[in-house]
Amino acid sequence: MPGFISGTIVYTDAQAIAAAKTDSELLNHWTLLETLSPSAVASIDSSTLTAQDLYMVLLRLSGAYATESRLGMQLNGDTGNNYSATFADQTTLTQVLDNAILNLCSFDDTYPQMVGRILLPGKLGAVYVPISGHVSPSHYTYNRFLSGDYNASANITQFTFLAGVGTITGKIKIYGMNF
Repeated sequence: MPGFISGTIVYTDAQAIAAAKTDSELLNHWTLLETLSPSAVASIDSSTLTAQDLYMVLLRLSGAYATESRLGMQLNGDTGNNYSATFADQTTLTQVLDNAILNLCSFDDTYPQMVGRILLPGKLGAVYVPISGHVSPSHYTYNRFLSGDYNASANITQFTFLAGVGTITGKIKIYGMNF
């Protein structure tokens, strides 16, 4: 029976129609808040946003640096040691505590392309905002699944994306949902 693949689920034709309707209904709840277009910059900031119940950040970037660099994220302009995460790549589980940046992935000039999705609440109002995501550079050894947190009690209203060294170019879309 012919089918359709969505994520890791294979649907029959009838299931695909039902899933497409459900996916469409879900996507209708997301509002595009901002599109960032970094062009060979070391960092880029979003504007100040109205806090959302949930954020989804989509990344399609390339980085430029001769040796390994990292793509990072900061929230609300906070450069303090308030970010912690556990990363899983192809071979290692790494925990980074009390860092000044949330490291999303690594890149270099040989493997500069990256895509990713990050989810986090915006109106938590409590310490330790949970962050979940997957950022996939163009080489499997840099692939990252991450689970982390931001140690602050303020609503999330601003994002900063930055290269540890070197520059980033591409698109970043920030979506929000209130429910």
